[in-house]
Amino acid sequence: MDKKESVIKELGINKPYLLYLGALDPRKGVEDIVDAYSMIEDKYDIQLVLAGSGEEWADNVLLPKIARLRCADDIIFTGYVSEEQKRALLSMAELFVFPSEYEGFGIPVLEAMACGVPVITTDISSLPEVGGDAAFYVSPHEPKELAEAIVRLLDDSGERRVLSEKGF
Repeated sequence: MDKKESVIKELGINKPYLLYLGALDPRKGVEDIVDAYSMIEDKYDIQLVLAGSGEEWADNVLLPKIARLRCADDIIFTGYVSEEQKRALLSMAELFVFPSEYEGFGIPVLEAMACGVPVITTDISSLPEVGGDAAFYVSPHEPKELAEAIVRLLDDSGERRVLSEKGF
């Protein structure tokens, strides 16, 4: 097992996964990710990894939502991650999902693309400028649209490969 695989296992990840990396914050669209994941999790053997800090909001908002949606078994909260963990998470993810409603620049999108992971993000703020034609765009606050984008990319390895190559 290489170093990246070891890091992934230490975080409790044991399947292919979708990744969100950033603050657990309402404006980042994390609730939309959870809603979208709940729509697809029966069809795919895939985990959702939510990496970042914001435990109070997660405890008060996300965990009750996850309990209501009954999709807790394959959602992993990592909390804060080190740079080494971040690189491993990004480089081994199936998709990076970042439906933020506002970004000053969108560094997480660039970091994901630099690691070769296909990106789904929103079509507003600075994100289209950052992602260019190397990202798949959805509208903010549209979990169904986000779920459809996830399904489309999970089902189409060719499109994932194209986005990955353009991201580099």
